[in-house]
Amino acid sequence: MKAKEKIAYLKGLMAGLKPRDEDDQKLLLALVDVADSLAEELEEQQRALEEQGEVIEEVADYCDQLEDDMSRLEERFDDLVGDSVDETGMEPLPCDDDEEEFSSVSCPHCDLTFFCRPDVLDPDEELECPGCGETFPFDKTSA
Repeated sequence: MKAKEKIAYLKGLMAGLKPRDEDDQKLLLALVDVADSLAEELEEQQRALEEQGEVIEEVADYCDQLEDDMSRLEERFDDLVGDSVDETGMEPLPCDDDEEEFSSVSCPHCDLTFFCRPDVLDPDEELECPGCGETFPFDKTSA
């Protein structure tokens, strides 16, 4: 017997028995009302729980579909790239002997460290700090 059915049974008992003392009758009616309210709230919580369970099932199904899609994409990627991918999942960069050289430079005004290519600078050209905007001479001997 569910809570609502039990409460209906209690209400029937109260109507049929008619307690002699009016105070007892008020107390019993109040207790039955409280139990009825709790039973209604319990049913609402049960409905909400069932709805959440349905949503969780939908999300789980969607996650399964995403996992399947990812597996197919990984297989296609592996087929396209083959063995040229290393353990990090990145394709190695081609080796170039003419790589561009960059030098680390610290701004004397704001101490920001940034990189520049000294081979493209004119001998008397000053650098502009990307942080503070101040210019300063670049010392190629310390680079």
